[in-house]
Amino acid sequence: GTAIEQCSLVGGGARSPFWAQLLADILDMPVVTHKGGETGGALGAARLACLAAGKPLAAVCEKPEIFKTWRSDPERHNALMQRYQQ
Repeated sequence: GTAIEQCSLVGGGARSPFWAQLLADILDMPVVTHKGGETGGALGAARLACLAAGKPLAAVCEKPEIFKTWRSDPERHNALMQRYQQ
């Protein structure tokens, strides 16, 4: 299988520091937000349209610049996992 090393947060939720930190704590992995990430869903749809129109993958899918990386807090992760087990 594939090992997931980080999660990208896009869309409206990418504007919320609380949501980004909560996801990092629950998933116990880095969560990154990208510059312009709140429009990620629309940009993804536009990229798919460009690919369907025949544009090359390398020209359409450039890696977005990381705005911020949120890291898991071990104490919060453990507390959340204990609550999940209940």
